[in-house]
Order: sequence, then structure tokens, then C-alpha cells
Amino acid sequence: MNSRLLLYTWHDVDVVLKSAMDSRRLPANWVGFDVSPVALVIQIGDTPASGTEDSAWAALTELFSARASRERNAILLEANPGQERLLDVHFEYIPGITRTPRPARPLFQGPPLSEDDVLEHQLPSVPVVAFYSYKGGVGRTLSMLGMARTLVLRDLEAGFTPRPLLIVDADYEAPGLTWLAQQDGRFQEFSMQDALALVHGAADWKAEALPLIAERVKSETLRLPVGGRVTEHFFLPAFRSQAQLLTPPVRPDQLLRGPGRRWIMADLLSALGQILGASAVLVDCRAGISELSAPVLLDPRVKRVIVTSTSLQSVEGTTLILRELRRKIPATIPDVDSSLMITMVPTDPRFRLGESVRETLIRVWLDAGSNDDSDQSELMSEPLPVLELPFSNELVHLSDLVDIDNKLTRAGHEPSLRMLAEKILPIRVPSQVAVPVSQDESWATLNTLADFCHRQEYAESSQTGAFLRTVPLKSLARKFSSEPPRAVVMGAKGAGKTFTYLQLVREGDWRTFVRSMGVDSTGICTHPVMPLVRPRHLDLDTVEMITNSWSKVHELLGTSSTLTPDGVAERLQGHVTGGLTDEIGWRDFWLQMMAQTAGIADGIPDPLLALQDKLEKANRYLTFTVDGLEDWLPGAQTEKVQQAAILGLCLSVLEKLIGLPNRRVGLVVFIRKDLPQAVLKQNFGQFERLHEAYELRWSIDEAQRLVLWAVKQAGVDKTLWRQGLPDDLSAYVGPELEERLLPLWGLKLGTDTGNEAYSTNWVVSALSDFHGRILARDLVRFLHHAAQGSKTTENQRKSDRLLQIAAVKGAIRPCGEKRIDDIKQEIPALAKTLDEIRAAPESLRRMPFTWDTFGLSSEQVQLLMSQGVVYEEEGKLYTPEIYRQGLRLGLATGARPKVITLMRRALNQRG
Repeated sequence: MNSRLLLYTWHDVDVVLKSAMDSRRLPANWVGFDVSPVALVIQIGDTPASGTEDSAWAALTELFSARASRERNAILLEANPGQERLLDVHFEYIPGITRTPRPARPLFQGPPLSEDDVLEHQLPSVPVVAFYSYKGGVGRTLSMLGMARTLVLRDLEAGFTPRPLLIVDADYEAPGLTWLAQQDGRFQEFSMQDALALVHGAADWKAEALPLIAERVKSETLRLPVGGRVTEHFFLPAFRSQAQLLTPPVRPDQLLRGPGRRWIMADLLSALGQILGASAVLVDCRAGISELSAPVLLDPRVKRVIVTSTSLQSVEGTTLILRELRRKIPATIPDVDSSLMITMVPTDPRFRLGESVRETLIRVWLDAGSNDDSDQSELMSEPLPVLELPFSNELVHLSDLVDIDNKLTRAGHEPSLRMLAEKILPIRVPSQVAVPVSQDESWATLNTLADFCHRQEYAESSQTGAFLRTVPLKSLARKFSSEPPRAVVMGAKGAGKTFTYLQLVREGDWRTFVRSMGVDSTGICTHPVMPLVRPRHLDLDTVEMITNSWSKVHELLGTSSTLTPDGVAERLQGHVTGGLTDEIGWRDFWLQMMAQTAGIADGIPDPLLALQDKLEKANRYLTFTVDGLEDWLPGAQTEKVQQAAILGLCLSVLEKLIGLPNRRVGLVVFIRKDLPQAVLKQNFGQFERLHEAYELRWSIDEAQRLVLWAVKQAGVDKTLWRQGLPDDLSAYVGPELEERLLPLWGLKLGTDTGNEAYSTNWVVSALSDFHGRILARDLVRFLHHAAQGSKTTENQRKSDRLLQIAAVKGAIRPCGEKRIDDIKQEIPALAKTLDEIRAAPESLRRMPFTWDTFGLSSEQVQLLMSQGVVYEEEGKLYTPEIYRQGLRLGLATGARPKVITLMRRALNQRG
């Protein structure tokens, strides 16, 4: 029990019992209760029996602790010392009656909503955006007008005729926008109050009330100045006369009481916007904890913009509202459409109030969203967007709409508001999108994309000759734009190491690679690339390409060598068999191999100096590349000989190269990250910091660019985008990337105005581990399976995207199964654990699970956590979606996978 439980009146007892009923903590045979100033009557759906009242008093003690007094048959209320205030307790037996749960409605007072309450009711195509603040005077109405201006300006800049908005003043007690609109005597014939009254009195409001409301609203438009240009919009004032303001006929919460009407407020506004042809509905809500605003604010289908200033009372109230939103809105509905606007932020950088408020409110939002640990919970699909608007003296006093337009223009808020507009109401640019119009063309495009991605899944058989500019590769090019490289490029299995290695070999010249990354390379001359070690399992064409690269290097240098690529591998294996465990001995071996491949005779005392001298005389440079060490050194995790081979190459050879004056020899080693981790147990951190800029990691933006790159390389980009895609995709960032991907997989995994997750965010989260790592190979696999699956979803086909929703979701399982196989090869110590989980009975394979479910030891759990396969929270273990699917872990009956929520919580736990 809460030690601060205070019971002053019967109302406090009622609150405790209703909360317990909503959270299903009341005994199953309690069919109801009635609390009055006189007594608490508990209704039991059974006949009196021995032990019934014992159980009832045990439940009361659980809820009220010592305040539940069976001796007095009462609940003890607060009283002064020496006095006693009691609320009598009685039991009423009603056999055959079952409990009727309290109806859930979008109100502050009442139980939380459930997924079933919401999912069957989708808004029409017109989105509803509610502007709300806990405290008045924080600029909520001004922010809504600013957003209206931004939406109009955005359309104008895109070359469109701005579509009208439906602007609603729903601040029934302090309707500032209505006063502004009525200054010239307009909007005095119909109001939001009239609309509510008409709907309240109609049996079928859509047939009886909606047509009349639409006719009245469109008869008079709001002339809103935007950048000096007058634009017309539909407007619903809060009232039409002062008498109506003082005596409102119907409150919004009263509309919710009829059957089938609990979502009626947003349904009404969206349907009205649809009839009027509005692009969106903007609603100015009543401030505070008010049931006047709750029916719109607490509707999960509504996009919310919560406005606060930096003042203490405004921030504290906003904190309360954020927690209440998290508690009320069903966790299984992705709550992606809440945004926060901090207004009147002091411009003096010494105070940093905006930053402080931002951090406080985001922390509250995330913490509140992490409380529900049930399998049924799926929280928001996007982090809480936060916008800061600086304080402006000009905006303190506003006289009319023209004055507001002039001052908002000068205030400089437009760029910030544009970012928020793109988030909550993303624009579509038809000129850039050309989704296949015929099913035959769509199938042909899907076949081409699926076949290309299948060939790209394993770089060993890839024939593509184009680089994708990623941050690690650009860092590598910039660092060594004027000198030979000396770098170790690490990455997980499937991160793109072999692909990059082969692309570099195909380029054949380091200077060409630097230029392909958009970096100036005028400081170096022709600079051939020599593949010293190659992966073991390559197709014949790729092996021939590597052999030809040796010939080209010899031709440029005017040398020859009896050593072949296969000969280097044979000598490496022979050295391993010889049992050499000395790092310096292995360094000398590697330097000898480098020199011999470049044409230096065997047995030279200092092969590196001999190679350097030869290159200086020829005025040439040479960079060696190595990949596939895990193929030739499969025991490097534990065997000292193989570990010494890696140390000799990745440490000693690179150190030797650094000491060369006027260095003309370079080395780039592509290696699985777990190998140096196993070899350099004590000093890996220092080694990692030295080379971390080149580690192959895929950020969200780069993952999206990789998808676009694959589409372009497959040759289907002009089918999806009229002008195709540029060769350089690095200019696309953030929203631009998401916009380019719309023809591929749509905006959301559902309708654009629905509450499903955003497609891009879901795909990236579903393919990532709990360290936030996504692998290039998994992305390519995903595209292959999603394209294949999209050819079989004829009945559910959406014409706004190439990859269909069911196929996108279904592509994760085969990707997960392959990821399990990959990580077993990469981390052999995990193989047994993963096999045991996958082989367990289906009844046990459920998420979340505990250590005991599969008999895991602490060492096994720690290893799983270190690789991002699980994270632990309150004794329960969770897996990311790709591993959940790969291990075939189920969920509770009817549950949805918490793809994005789990990813955010795991990353948040890691800090």
C-alpha cells in the first residue's frame, strides 16, 4: 500500500476502488460497489458462504492496509488525534450477476483505453491536430496560427495552390481565436457549440447533423494573412454569441455517453474536414485538466502538439499531462503523433532553460512509456519531437490577424515550425513519385529488385562496381587523401567488409577510391591497390578479378612475381602449421609476403625497405588490402598461433609502416571485430579508438541510403521516381531520405493517417540488434524477401508503394534465421546457447523469458547481452525483433511485437 494514502472522504475511497477495478485487482466475484457519504456497499455475485467475507476483507486490507478495520466493519477515514471517522462497509449478495467493466472513454476521469477500443475506429482521410497546453498564456493559439501559416507557405513554395484548413476554436471558456475572428462582425451565425448540440440531438449524426454543419461552416471563411497574402480557410468559432458562451448547450464529454459515440469528437472533425475538402483540422483546445479538451487530446488517432513555456508551473503541469497520456492511451497503439513545443525560451545562452526543459520532459515521456512491461504493450513509434521557439517581445501584444502575420514573419519561427510540420503532416511531392501503374510493371520491378538483392546478399559473388558513400568510408578517404593508408576496418559479419574490399580491388587505385568518396586526391599520383589476402570462398569470376589485379599492379610497377594469390594463402597456412607464436616473427612473415607480391625477391634482409626504395625510384605508391582472415585463421578466438598472426599484421606491420620516411606503402585490413577483441583482451579499447572512425557501422540515415543505392543499382529507380536517383546519395538526410523511400515502402505500415508505425523506423528497428547495430547484409536480404513476398499479396495490395505491408513484415523471419546462422559462425561460444533456445519446446519459446526458462547461466546471459541479442529489465529477458523471429520466439496470445519500443528501451538502458 502507498504509505501516503490519504482518505478524507468517501470520494477518496471511491478513487482507490475504481483504480483497482480498472487494473483488475478486485476479486473476481465482486460484481460492483457503491460508495456514498454513509457507507461502502460491495456487491458479490454469489450466495453467502463460509470464507467469502474473509476473502473480501483480505482484498480490502490489500487496498487500504490498516485503514480496513474488520472489527469496526468500516474504512477508517482521516481524523484528528483522539477522534474517529468511519465509512461503514456492507456486503450485498447478488447470485448470477457478473461484473460489468467501467466504459472506457477518452476522458481524464475513467479507466485507460484498450486496443480493442480504438483499432476498429479509424479516422477518415483528414488528419486532426490538437494544440493543447496545461497552462494558459503560453502561446498555444499563436503556435497553432504559426503552424497554419507554415502549412500554407509550404504548399506555395512547392508550387501548389494551398488547400484550405479547418481551424476549430475548442477553448470554450477562453476562446481567444474566436474574439480575433469576430472583430469585423463575422462568424456570429454558427459555432462549435451549435455543432455539438446538433450532433447530441441526432440519432444518426452523420446523416442528420453533419450535412447541415458542413453547409453552415463553408458559408463563411476565415481570411488568414500569410506573408502578406490573404488565404481562405474554414473556421468553427467556439461560440456565436455571448449568451451561448455563458450558457453552453452541450459539453463535449456529454457527447461521448451514447452508444458508439466515445470517439465522436475526432470522428466529427475529421468527417467535416473531409466534406469541406480541408487538408487538415487544427484544433485549439481548452487548457488544463479539463474534460472539455480530453475527448480530442486523449484520442490516440489525433496528432497532439503540447505547448509549454519554461515557467515552473507550466513545466510541472506538462509533466503531469505527459504521464497521463502514457497511462491513458493504449500501449498497443503506436503513439507516434505527440509533439512538444517549448515557447518563450529566453535567448540568453547563459540560462539554457530551453535545453533543461527539453531534457526534463523527454525523460518523463520515456520513463512513463517504459512502465508497462506486459506482452501487450507497444508504445510510440517515434521519439517525442521537441521544438523550441525563442522569446520575442513583438509577440507579447497582438491586435488582429494582420498584426499576427506581420509579427510572426519577423519572429523567425518559420524554420522551426517547418520541421514540426514535416513531422506531423508530411508533404507529398507528386512530381518526384512515380509508383508503377500496372500490376505487370510492378511485378517486373519486384523481380528485378529481388534478383539483384539476392546476388548482393553475399559480397563474394557480387559483381556491382559502385561505392556507396558512407561516413566510415569517407572518414577513411579524408584521413588518407594525400598518403598511403594504414588502417584496420572492423565490422560485424555482414557489415560490408568483403563488399568494400572487393569494390576497392575493382577500383584498382587508392586515388580513385578517394575521389569516389568526394574527397580531393590531388596530393597523390597513381596509387594501385594489391589484394594480399582474399576470402576463401569466392566465385570463379571474383577470383579471376583478383588475379588480374595482381597483373595490373606488376605492369604499373614494371615487376613480376612467381607468387600467386593462392600462394600467399598456402604460405599463411604453412606458417600456422609451423606453430609460430612470436608476434615479431609474424610481422616479418607479412612484410615478406607484401614485398614478394610486389616483385621483391625472397630472402632480402629488410623487405619493407627494399619495397619502399623500389617505389620511390618508380615514383609510385602501393596499398595492400587484406580480407577473409577468419577463413584462414578459424581458431583465432582461442589459438595462440593464429592470434599472433593477427597481432603481427594489425599491430606490428602498421607500426613498422608508420616509421617509414616518405612512406609509399599502405595497408588496409578488413577484419571481423570479434577477432581483435579476442586477441587484444587488455588493450582493445586503445586499438578500437585508433581505428573506430573507419568501423563499418550503419546509422539510420546510411541504412536508408543503402536501400536507395540497392534500388538504383538494380536499375529500377526510374520506375519508382520519374527522374531516378542521383549517383551521390550523401546529400539526402533525415526527412529527405524518408520522402525518397515513400514509393518503395510507404509512409506507414498502414494508412498515412492511421496509428501504425512509420515504415522506415519499423524496418530499421526490426533489423537492428539491441546495440542499435544494423548490418548491410540484413538490409539486402530484407529487400530480397520483401520484394519476393510482395508478388503474392494481390488481395491486400496498396498502390502507393512497391513493397507491400504483409511482405515487409514477413521478410524479417528469413532475415532473422540467417542472422542466427551468421552470429553462430562469428561468435562460436553463442552457437550452443542459440541452438538450445531454438530447439526448446514451442510452449517455452515465448518473449519475454527468464534465465530459468532455457536454463541459462549468468555467463551465457552476459554474452548474449554483450552481443545485443538480449537485454534484461526487471528480471525479464527481451530480444530484438530479428533475433525473436530467427529464434522463433512467440508472444502472448494476441500480443503485438514491441519492435520499436523494445529497441528504444534497450538503447536507453545502455545510456
